[in-house]
Amino acid sequence: MNVGNIFKDSVKIRPDRVALIQGDRQFTYSDLDTRTNQVANGLRDLGVEPGNTVGVLVKNDIRFVECMFGALRLGAVVTPVTTRAHYDTLAHIMEDSEAKVLIASSHFAEKAARLKAGVSGLGHALVMDTAVGGTVDYDPWREAAAITDVDTPVDDGDLCLLPYTSGSTGLPKGVLLSHHNVEWWTRAVRRAMLLGPEDRALLAIPVFHANGMFMALMPMLEGGGSLVMLHDFEAREVIAALSSEGCTYTTGVPAMYKLLLR
Repeated sequence: MNVGNIFKDSVKIRPDRVALIQGDRQFTYSDLDTRTNQVANGLRDLGVEPGNTVGVLVKNDIRFVECMFGALRLGAVVTPVTTRAHYDTLAHIMEDSEAKVLIASSHFAEKAARLKAGVSGLGHALVMDTAVGGTVDYDPWREAAAITDVDTPVDDGDLCLLPYTSGSTGLPKGVLLSHHNVEWWTRAVRRAMLLGPEDRALLAIPVFHANGMFMALMPMLEGGGSLVMLHDFEAREVIAALSSEGCTYTTGVPAMYKLLLR
């Protein structure tokens, strides 16, 4: 199964259910499906082919989701890049992963432009909200792309995600995750946590991190629930959102829970 289609059942069964929430923005499953296909078609128009790598350098933003799933539907490999790295680390990750395209949030506009100019093989840099010299404004680019459904066949062992380690013992190293790896993990977590269509998860941990992606984003969408995303972790905002959004589930690390208890 192509993991880019992991929420397709929800698109068919409950297209009008809210899939993603961030502040005043909401995407239904139908919205998410359309936007995901636009990203896939837009990347294809840029020359991205199955097996090519697309880097996603985006702080918590619900558009991260369409970028990742759009590239996956095309059969491309996604490198979710840490948003905490210095330029040299970002350049290493882009070069080592052989990324063809980088999609970045506005926080990294200048770095995205510099990476495009300095990294061999990185042909395109798309920036959300604030395009700078040498980069393309993400939202108009996506809106101009076709909405035709994209479903590239893959084998279970085909590479799906290529996240990088922190580099604490040397240069960051790519971790090879296949479509089967991610599908199995997603379904296992969803079943173990009994997550379903009536659940609503709060995501305040970075979405590029394995915890946020595999313990909340993936299983929640596979199960047809809703995901509430915060830009950053701030204890008071998390407590307020858990209540105001009616969240039934969240994930984090011990330091986050200690701050919540305080």
